[in-house]
Amino acid sequence: DSLTLLNYKVLEAANGREALAILKTKPDEIALVLSDVVMPEMGGIALFQAMEQQNLSIPVVLLTGHPLSKDMKSLQELGLAGWLPKPTVLETLSQLLSRVLA
Repeated sequence: DSLTLLNYKVLEAANGREALAILKTKPDEIALVLSDVVMPEMGGIALFQAMEQQNLSIPVVLLTGHPLSKDMKSLQELGLAGWLPKPTVLETLSQLLSRVLA
């Protein structure tokens, strides 16, 4: 796992709903949310929006295999910390996470 290689502690969720439940119970333990845009039940964009509605002010970075540049720009204006195309290059992921967590 790329995040483990970069020495990050990882909490995994199968989908956005599960991630939201984890975020509600451990908001002080989570420094960043890294989510795929397309997931079953609740995707990354819906997760980001739900976090905003519930005042969970944890930075969110989205991963996508689809060209969503226009959507990502508008989401960044709403507070999205960043996004990366898939497949993700480890060095690019590391640089983005370092910037977001600085």
